[in-house]
Order: sequence, then structure tokens, then C-alpha cells
Amino acid sequence: MTFRLADVEPPPDVFAAVMATGILSIATANHHYREISETMRVLASLGLVVLVVLVIVTHRFAHWDLTDPDVTLRLFTFVAACAVLDSQLASQAVLVQALGVVALVSWLVLIVLSTRNMSACAWSGLRDRAHGAWELASVGTSGLAIVAAKVARYTPEHWWLAVAVPVWLAALCIYGVMTWLILWRSVAQRQNPAREGERSSPTRGF
Repeated sequence: MTFRLADVEPPPDVFAAVMATGILSIATANHHYREISETMRVLASLGLVVLVVLVIVTHRFAHWDLTDPDVTLRLFTFVAACAVLDSQLASQAVLVQALGVVALVSWLVLIVLSTRNMSACAWSGLRDRAHGAWELASVGTSGLAIVAAKVARYTPEHWWLAVAVPVWLAALCIYGVMTWLILWRSVAQRQNPAREGERSSPTRGF
């Protein structure tokens, strides 16, 4: 069996691996397992670099349909990954600011794309497609708020605090909308299970 890099097809939420590893690093640091925390942080940092290179080398981004809300919402894992790593680099002001800028720019792009994509769909259509991964938009947004607060605290750029507060409020709003869509779908499925079974049939399009 021959392995070819061109055959690798990372999904839009591939950066969730970095996000999860970074969260474990923070959790172990809070429980004073310093060696484990440092190891996980290194793995998360290397993972982010490797995955970014992988996506670029395989040209996978060219195959992602950026008009699909399911794609752009899952891509918020990149913002979350940058945010988780940034929250561990408080003592390194340059890296904190650099990752903060990357997280902010990618968040702005994804917010615009996701808003456009969701606006093009009816609410009932969004309801039928909503699932737990859509909450990643709120996770990435709240992560950006934390990053902005840290940049404001640990660098001379205190104006970042003016970014942190509205972004945090946006995260709450996004969480509310996504949770409502998921709950609405759950209720709709219970009220009409036959229709849901027909919609998800392999002989029909999603």
C-alpha cells in the first residue's frame, strides 16, 4: 500500500486536534503537572504548524466549499487553535500579539463568510443541517475574546480590550443561535420522525 500526500484530505475542522491538545495542556498546568503541560503545549504548537503546512501542500483549502455554512463554521477550529495556544504564551509578548492578529484576521474572514452563507439559507434549512460542530463558531469567538484580553494585558496595545468585550458578546449570541437551531431540529425530528428518516435516506440528497 503506497502512501501519497496528495491522497490526504483533512476536513475543515482538522484544527480541533490542536485545540483539544492545547486545552489539555492548560488543564494539566492548572493541576500543577508542569512536565505534562509543557509536552502537550509543544505537541499543540507543532501540530498547528504541521496541519497548516498539510492544508497548504495538499491544496485542500481549494476543495473546501466556502459557500457552505457547514464548512466555514467548522473552520472556526483554526481560530480556536490559535486562541488556545496564545493563552499559554503570556510571557512572550511578540508571539501573543502575532497569534492574536492571525486569530483576529481569520475570525473576521470566517464571520463574513459564515454570515453570508447562513443568510442565503432559510431558517428551516439551517435547522435541518444544524449539528454540534456548529457550536465551534462560538468556541472560536470566545477564544478570540480571551486572546484579545491577554494581548491588552501583556503588551502595550491596551486598545485590544475594546475588541475583547464585543467579541465576547458576539460569542454569547452565536452560542444562543446555534443552540436554538440544534434544539429546534431535535424538536422537529420528534414531531415528524418519518420526514426526518426520509430526508436522511441514502437514496436522497442531504
